Amino acid sequence: MILFFSVFGFIFISCFAIVTEYIYEIFPVNKITNFFKPISKGVWGKVNSTVLPIIIWGFIELPIMASNTHFLMSVILNIFVSCAFLYVIKFSAMLFNKENKFIDIVSILITTILGQTLSYLVLYTGSNVLEFYYSVIGIVILFIMYIIVSLYPPKSAFFNGQ
Repeated sequence: MILFFSVFGFIFISCFAIVTEYIYEIFPVNKITNFFKPISKGVWGKVNSTVLPIIIWGFIELPIMASNTHFLMSVILNIFVSCAFLYVIKFSAMLFNKENKFIDIVSILITTILGQTLSYLVLYTGSNVLEFYYSVIGIVILFIMYIIVSLYPPKSAFFNGQ
């Protein structure tokens, strides 16, 4: 069951992240598209492509996987690993002046593979004794934090790029 959700999670997160990466080429800039992919030139604007898809996939997994003691930790680690490796790949490409769409898509696929693999391993080691409500509350808090940071980014170079 965990492997099934990891594989389909990879497909969902990858597709959703690629769409959000190129959302401004599909739709015009407005408040909804700005929520999915901020226009800011900061680090957060470049590495948050996989955050919302991971959180939404966490909501999809919630009814089945929430009783696992490591569910919430697997989602949080998935987010951090994906952002960290996306940062490394994208800024390495910028350093060598090799930025293009192919590298953006490959970086999303690589980071999603790494994040979902880590999530799978963490879930695989978990037992089924945690209350379901702790996982639900944790995922909702993560989603609320993402909304707050997306709508009202802190005034720092990480979010604004200045």
